[in-house]
Amino acid sequence: MNGRDDLPESAPGAGFRVPAATHRVMAFWSLNGDLSEEGIDRWLRDFADKGMGGAFMHPRPGLVTEYLSDRWWDLWAHALSTAKQLGLHLQIYDENSYPSGFAGGHVPSRDPNTVAGHVSLLPIASVDQIARTPAAGFITIDDSRVLPLTRDDAAARMRAGARVAAVVAARATPRAFSAGFGYVDLTLPDTTRRFLESTHDEYWKRFAADFGTTIEYAFTDEPNPAHGDGFAVNDLLLAEFADEHGYRLEESWDDLWFGDGRVRYDYFRTLNRLFLDNFVTPVDQWCRQKGIGFTGHFWEHSWPSPGKQPDNMAAMARMAVPSNDLLEFQINRPDFWPKAVLNLKELASVASQTGAKRTMVENGGAGGYDVGIGNFQRTDNTLLSFGVTGYAAHLSHYTLAGTRKYEWPQTLGEPAAWWKHYRSHGDHVARIVSLLTVSEERNTVAIVEPTRTGWLHFAPSSLAAVAPEVAAARNAASKSLDERFTSLVLDLFECGVGFDLLDEDSLANATVEGKRLVVGKRAYECVAVSTTTETLAGTTCELLSKCASAGGTVFLAGSAPLVDARPDPRGKLLATSAISVANDAELAAEVARRYPSTHIGGTVTRGGSWHRRILADGSFLYLFANSTDEPVEFSWTSEAPNVIELDTSDGTAYPVVGEGESRPTVVPAHGLAAFVATHGDPAALGFTMGDPVQRDARLRVVTGHAGVSGGIDRGDAVAPVTSIRRVDPNVVVIDYCSVGRDDEVIDDLHVSAADEQLWRWAGVGGNAWDRAIQFRRNTLERSYRRFAPRVVYRFAVADAAVDSVRCGLDLVIERAHLHRVSVNGAPLSDDAWQPWRIEDFHRAEIAHLVSAGENVVELTADRFDPLMEISPAMLLGDFAVVPDSRGFTIGAANALEGGDLNAQGMPFYPGDVEYSIDLAAATTAAAGGGGPTGGAGTLLAEIPFAGSYAEVKIAGLEPMVALESPAVLRIPVGLNEAPATMKVRVGASAQNIFGPWHSEGLALSSTWAQSPLHQPPGSAYRFVPHGLTGGVRIVAQDGPR
Repeated sequence: MNGRDDLPESAPGAGFRVPAATHRVMAFWSLNGDLSEEGIDRWLRDFADKGMGGAFMHPRPGLVTEYLSDRWWDLWAHALSTAKQLGLHLQIYDENSYPSGFAGGHVPSRDPNTVAGHVSLLPIASVDQIARTPAAGFITIDDSRVLPLTRDDAAARMRAGARVAAVVAARATPRAFSAGFGYVDLTLPDTTRRFLESTHDEYWKRFAADFGTTIEYAFTDEPNPAHGDGFAVNDLLLAEFADEHGYRLEESWDDLWFGDGRVRYDYFRTLNRLFLDNFVTPVDQWCRQKGIGFTGHFWEHSWPSPGKQPDNMAAMARMAVPSNDLLEFQINRPDFWPKAVLNLKELASVASQTGAKRTMVENGGAGGYDVGIGNFQRTDNTLLSFGVTGYAAHLSHYTLAGTRKYEWPQTLGEPAAWWKHYRSHGDHVARIVSLLTVSEERNTVAIVEPTRTGWLHFAPSSLAAVAPEVAAARNAASKSLDERFTSLVLDLFECGVGFDLLDEDSLANATVEGKRLVVGKRAYECVAVSTTTETLAGTTCELLSKCASAGGTVFLAGSAPLVDARPDPRGKLLATSAISVANDAELAAEVARRYPSTHIGGTVTRGGSWHRRILADGSFLYLFANSTDEPVEFSWTSEAPNVIELDTSDGTAYPVVGEGESRPTVVPAHGLAAFVATHGDPAALGFTMGDPVQRDARLRVVTGHAGVSGGIDRGDAVAPVTSIRRVDPNVVVIDYCSVGRDDEVIDDLHVSAADEQLWRWAGVGGNAWDRAIQFRRNTLERSYRRFAPRVVYRFAVADAAVDSVRCGLDLVIERAHLHRVSVNGAPLSDDAWQPWRIEDFHRAEIAHLVSAGENVVELTADRFDPLMEISPAMLLGDFAVVPDSRGFTIGAANALEGGDLNAQGMPFYPGDVEYSIDLAAATTAAAGGGGPTGGAGTLLAEIPFAGSYAEVKIAGLEPMVALESPAVLRIPVGLNEAPATMKVRVGASAQNIFGPWHSEGLALSSTWAQSPLHQPPGSAYRFVPHGLTGGVRIVAQDGPR
C-alpha cells in the first residue's frame, strides 16, 4: 500500500480508507417492545460490530415502554451513554411511529383543537337525508352544470331528479395508529408549538450537551397537512385563503370540487404555504438553533397528487438535511424506476440549490424476510449514484415478539444469516459517502417540475361516489402528467444530461444574473418547461421571460401555459420570448444536443444510474450503479487524464491505464463502480494507492470469466463435493395451535386466527399492538375480561427419530415467563428457560420429555395479559422436517446432498450450510487431466447457489462473500498451486423461519392473516430455496496469474 503521511485530514481521500461514524449507515432502530438497559447495550454493540455509525431511536407499533415517560428518558440517556462509549451517533426520531406531529397522542390529548378537520363530499340518497345531514353546503350536478345550493333548494332539486351531494365537515377519525386520536392539523401554529414542547424541548432539556456531536439529526416521518378524504380546512386556512385570493372558499365549494381547477390551485397554494410556514420552517429553525439537522421525509412518492403533500420539493428545501425514502419493495419493481429517478433527482436538486452538504434517505428494507444484503446493495448503490450521503436503514426491530414480526419486515439483526456479513456493505457505503460529502454536483440545465399542474387535477376519493366520470377524468389526467413528466426526466437522465429539477416555490426567490437563472447556490444556463406544465405561477412566468430576454436559453414545449390557473398575458409573453418546441421528445433531444453529457457516451441502460461530482481542487468523482439483475455496461470518458478506480472493499485506489479515451465499464448486477479523475497526482488527494499485484492476490468476484486474466480457457471441470454439513441446529416451526379459555377450546387454528380469538375473548376486536400506538400505558392498563387462557401446540416425532431427538431438542417460545409451560403434561420450571437469539424469545431443553408419535406443548395462565400474544412455536435439534398430511413430522436426520435443501428436511432452516469442495482434483481435471502442467495460469470458480449469500473460504486467502448467483470467483493461485479444499457456506433466507408460508404479496400482518384457517399439508407450504443448486465449475485459464 502506498499512502501519504504529509496530507491534511481534509484531503478528499483521507476518510475513504477509514470512514468516520457520521458517514456510516445508521440503523432505523425500531423500538417496539419492553425496552431494557441490557437489550439496548446488546443492540448497540451489535450495530458497532456490523460497521454501523449509530441509530435513529425510532418508536414503532408495539412499544411497551411508555413513550415520553421518565422510564423512556432514563433509557434514552442510557443508550446515549453507551453510544458514546462505542463511538456511535444516536439520532432523534421525533414521533411514536408516524406520521409525525401528534407526539404519540400527547398533542391532541393536551389540546383537542389541534385535531385536523376536512370537508368531504357525501352523496345524498333521499330528501329526508338532506334534512338530517349537518352540511357546510350542498351541490347539484345537473346537465353538466354544478350549482351551489341552500338546503331547501337541494331538496327541491332532488325531488326534480337531480343528483345532489352535501359538503360535510368532519374531524380526523380517531385511529389506533395515532394512539386513539385523530391526526393533528400541521397548518396550525399551536399544533407545532405543542409538538415541539412535547418532544424536541424535552430532548434538549436532558441532552443539550450532546446536540451537534453524538446527536446529529432529528428525523420527521411523513408529516402532512392534508389528512383525511377531501380537503383539509380550518378557520385559519379559511381566513388566510380569503386574504390571499380575494374571495371566500366557503362560497366556492362547487368550484373547489367541480370547477376548472383555479379554486383548487388557490386552495393548495394557501394550504402549502401554511404547512411550510407553520410546521416545516419552525421545526427546522428549532433544530438549527440547537445545532442539529432537521431531516426526514414527506410523501414524495405520491407526486403529482397533492392529496398528502402539495409540494414535496418545497418542503425539502426548508430542511437543513433534505431527505426522502426508497425501500426494497419499491426499487425491486421495474415499473417504479421512473418515480425513483424523479424522487432522487428532486432530492439531489434541492440539496444542490440550498447548499446542503448532507442528505438522508430511509432506505433498503420492507420487502419481507427474504430481503438480504444483496437487496440493500441494490438500493444503496442506486442512492449513492444520486449523491445521497445519509442512510437510515429500515428496519432493526428491537423484538420480533407477537405481531411485531409482521410489521414491515425484514429486520437488520438476528436471526438473518446474512447479518453477520453486513459490515462489508456498511464499509462500502461509508467510503463512498466520505467522498460525496467533500464534493458537489453542479449542473447547468434545469427542468421546471409541474407540481402545481397536479393541483388542478386532484380528485378526492369521495368525488368518485358523487361524480365518477369527473373523478375518472381527473385521475386519468394526473396519471398522464406523472407518466409523461417522469418519462422526460428519464430520457434526459439516460442521455447523460446533467440537470436539476426546479420547484416553483424556490423560483419565487430566484434571480437572473447575466444570461443565467440563479436559484440559491446554483446558476443555470438552460431552463426547460415541458408540455406537461399547464400552469405556472405569475412570478415564474415573469422570471423565465426575463431570463430569455437577457439571452438565456429557455425552452417552452407546447402552448402558452395558464398563469396561476387562469388565462394571462404573462403566459403568452413567455411563449413568445422562449425557444418553442413542439413536444417533450423534441425538448429532450434539443436539450441533449445543446448541453450534451460531460462524460457519458451513448444511452444508459434502463435501471442503470450515474453521478458526477466535483471536488474542491477540480477533480471529478464518477459513480456508476446497476439496479438490474444483469450486468450493465457504461461507456464514458474522463474529464481529466489521471484516473483511479476506487476499491470499497478495503479503501484503496488503483490507477486506470489510458488517457482521455472511452472507458467502457461493466457493472455487475446490483453493483457500483467508482472512479476519480484528476489533473494532478491522485495520491495527493489522500487516497491510499494499492498495489495491483496485491489486489490480484485476493479472492474476488468478477462479472464474467471471459478474458478476466488475459488468458484463454484451458478446460473446466465440476468440483467434487466431499461433505455437506448444517452449521446450526435444524428448525421446525409450529404455526397452528389450539386456543382455549377456561373449559372452551377451539382446535387447529392458524396462530394469527388464534391470537385474534384470544383478544376477542379479552374484549378487544383484535391484537391491540397490531398497527397501533399505545398512548401512555393504555394498552397495558386497560380493563380486560378475566379468563384463563390456554394454548396448545402439537408436533409428531417419527419412531426412527426418537433416539436422535432425545439427544437434544429445544423448544422456543415467546415470552415464556408469562405462561406455565408443560410438555406431555410435565411442567417446565422457570429456570429451564434461556434467552434465544431474539429479544423476548426463550428456549428450553425438552429432549427428555419427548416420545414417539404426537407430543403436546401446553401454555396456560390464570388470566389474560396483553403481552400474551399467540405466535408460532419452534423446535431446534438434529432432525429432518418431513411433510405430512397436516403440517410436518420430525424425522431422522439424513445425509445432505446437492440441490435445494428444503426438500432434504430443512424447509424452515434459516442458517448456514457448509460444502467442502475438492478444489485440487477439479483443478487437475480442468488443467488437462494429466496432473498440473506448469504454474502459470488462473483459476476461476462458478458457484450456483440459492440463498442470501455464499461465503467462500480457501486456505491462505481472505474469505469473501458473494451475493449474486451464479458467483464467478477469481482464485489467485497457479494451476499447480491449488489448495486441496474450498469451503462454501450458503446462507438461507429468514423467510423460511418467519414466513409467510401460505400467501404472497407485500409482507404485512394482513399477509400472515390470510393463511388457511386450518393447517394444510406440509407440501402446500411455500419456502425460499437454499443451497448449492448445481455443481461448482472450476475453469483453468492459461496466462498470467
